[in-house]
Amino acid sequence: MNPAGLQSSSCVGENRQPARGPFVYALIVDGKPLLCFAADRSNEAFELTREQWLRNDLCALTSSGVPLCHRRSKYSVRQATLEERKTYTAAAINHVADDDLFLAFLVTIDS
Repeated sequence: MNPAGLQSSSCVGENRQPARGPFVYALIVDGKPLLCFAADRSNEAFELTREQWLRNDLCALTSSGVPLCHRRSKYSVRQATLEERKTYTAAAINHVADDDLFLAFLVTIDS
């Protein structure tokens, strides 16, 4: 264990195991990071880009009066940057753990 209480792995050779999550990912829409979320694996994170409920919700939301996306927007995911992970962690502090996917927006959402 390191001082922060996080486990680190430095396996060598054939016993090396793939890293386990959850990891924080950023959802990118039309080249812009919009939100962060946690997933155990990258293929699990990628599945979020195919969720119609999320696409519908994002198309209905605006930031500074501009829609977050449109019907033909391009979606992708990548591991979150350090700053994005900090945003996710700060937002998740007050979140009560449940089975729902927690999303932390990286842009200001209009009310």
